[in-house]
Amino acid sequence: MKSLPRSVVVLVMIGLTLAGCGGGSSDGKASPKATAASKATAPSVKPADGKRMSGTGYSVAVPKGWGNPSQQIPGTEQTDLFAADLGDHDGFSSNFNVVRKAGVGTPDLDVLEEQLPDQLPKTQFTSVDVRDRSTIDGEQAMHISFDQTVDANKSVGEQYYVFHDDQIFVVTFSYGTNTSTAERVDTAESILASWKWDS
Repeated sequence: MKSLPRSVVVLVMIGLTLAGCGGGSSDGKASPKATAASKATAPSVKPADGKRMSGTGYSVAVPKGWGNPSQQIPGTEQTDLFAADLGDHDGFSSNFNVVRKAGVGTPDLDVLEEQLPDQLPKTQFTSVDVRDRSTIDGEQAMHISFDQTVDANKSVGEQYYVFHDDQIFVVTFSYGTNTSTAERVDTAESILASWKWDS
């Protein structure tokens, strides 16, 4: 089996580290474990119907009340797209970001699912679980759940990896630790259900 390119791991870490900078506190509970699976499923929730935002080669809608923060968020200059829940007042603003890289070669989600969890630093991630693959506007996407700590800020989240036109898009969603697994997946997949590639 091919090795996972280091450049892809770096891209993944950019998305994960930025997502974990929303602040907040933890209740110390880890995310439920999930069994790795290769079957891809289309999002089963209604597409988000808030503001529509454009990235490089795609557009996506966010939930109502989400958008670009008025203040500059350190690290967002490395992303292709960033949005947050502007009305979130629990100490951690739910958010998502997209980072992309062109010219990554032949997509191999099996390699990602096999090797990526072991490439992430265990000092930062207490749980990395491979979940069922999803579908993003016709393209199969790998999906993991994670718990992480960045500068004493604890968060939980979902991350998706999708290949399109010789590019990889890493889509990371992050939430406060009091957010249930069902709520965070529903929010993430409502946004992904609205994703459209440019024609």
